[in-house]
Amino acid sequence: MLKILEKIMQKLLFFLLLAVFGSLSAQNVNDVTFTGDYFNTHHSITTIEEGTFVHCTSLTSVTIPNSVTSIEYVAFHNCTSLASITNLNIVPAVVGFEDFFGVNKSACTLTVATSAVSAYQNANVWKDFNIVGGGFLVNPVTGDNEQGK
Repeated sequence: MLKILEKIMQKLLFFLLLAVFGSLSAQNVNDVTFTGDYFNTHHSITTIEEGTFVHCTSLTSVTIPNSVTSIEYVAFHNCTSLASITNLNIVPAVVGFEDFFGVNKSACTLTVATSAVSAYQNANVWKDFNIVGGGFLVNPVTGDNEQGK
């Protein structure tokens, strides 16, 4: 029962995030950043849930915090306008090929810490993106970026 409530709360949190960015309809989302003050303070997002952004054809960019360690089944499936991902984690999150199915990965820029470029170039699925080093600093002990977030 607790696991079910946890899943419901995570889904509600994502819908709240969508509402903060100006729309309750995921189809109208243009940009999503998981790194607002709440997420920086609590580091609560460790997983982008199954189907979270499935068919969000207006989603153009996303910033993934360093706390995310996995992206579940079809999370970004058919996000055909996704052109830019900034991933603050120096360790590539676990993903499956279907998680970004429908995304033009070779045309989508994946910005990661310069020190993490090699890890992403060798990671399943991530290696198919256009990977660039962002030059932002990431503390290897805490995983925080240069702003301490």
